[in-house]
Amino acid sequence: MSTPPPEQALNLKHTRIALDDFLPCNDYQLIYIQTLGVEDHHIVKNGCGVAYSVKDCKVLVLVDNSTGQHAPAYLPLFLLGLATALTGYLNTFVVPAQSSRGLPFADGKGRGPFVVYQFELADSPAFLQF
Repeated sequence: MSTPPPEQALNLKHTRIALDDFLPCNDYQLIYIQTLGVEDHHIVKNGCGVAYSVKDCKVLVLVDNSTGQHAPAYLPLFLLGLATALTGYLNTFVVPAQSSRGLPFADGKGRGPFVVYQFELADSPAFLQF
């Protein structure tokens, strides 16, 4: 596995801090994806952290909102689009696991807050392959 570029490593570090703030004592694996979408339709364009636990069948998407500009036009469609993009990326069926009312936030140290979107791995896979 190659070493990520310095900026991506820094983004991953800040996202890990926010994840640990949101969900202390977690054993989630964390990856950083620069662009997440389906074909030419990008749902998240400026990078996001994707934390997952195969054991708990959970996926969290953490989007840095330090600029205050992350505001989906219509949250239910945004969640469905993000679930579709995650399904394609993670090669397993991903569904939203949160209400479309209000958004949970995670404080970051040095960056953030992060918006946290919650999903479930509907097929209960034994592992993820991406």
